[in-house]
Amino acid sequence: MSPLHQKLQEHWEKQLPWDPSGALASLLSVVPFLLAAAVVALTEISLGKSWAVSWGLIACVGGGLCELGRRGNAR
Repeated sequence: MSPLHQKLQEHWEKQLPWDPSGALASLLSVVPFLLAAAVVALTEISLGKSWAVSWGLIACVGGGLCELGRRGNAR
């Protein structure tokens, strides 16, 4: 751990009586569900009830994200 990180962690521990990492993790765990809901809402607004096209676009975006993740882990 770097000295700066150590100082910041000690400072936070002194100022906050509770563990902020647990609260932050809890809040961030909601983000993927909100993003998925936003994607579904935006595709429904833009394409109407055409779910075949909507799910096709979602599958393409998901496949692209998986490919980016696979390439990032290969390094």
